[in-house]
Amino acid sequence: MNQLINEALHDYVSSRSHDVAQDLSKTSSELRAYRRRDPSFEAAIARAAKAEAEHGQSDALDGELVIGELIDGRLAEEPGPVAAEIHQLLHG
Repeated sequence: MNQLINEALHDYVSSRSHDVAQDLSKTSSELRAYRRRDPSFEAAIARAAKAEAEHGQSDALDGELVIGELIDGRLAEEPGPVAAEIHQLLHG
């Protein structure tokens, strides 16, 4: 049973490896062709700047800088003056 599973896994990995290698080769060729057309990425930069100018005010993915400390995956809020004083008294 283990040998059958190992053979099936080997066949699958071999097949996927071939497919991924072909995809990588195609992507690499496309990137080289793009770099020949726009070696300093000026056209790409111009398109990005134009899109930012046109849609920047309504960009739902445009975030805001948040400074703080993460505790258990949550942003710890700055303590108020009373909490800060109690913390100072308790912890020095």
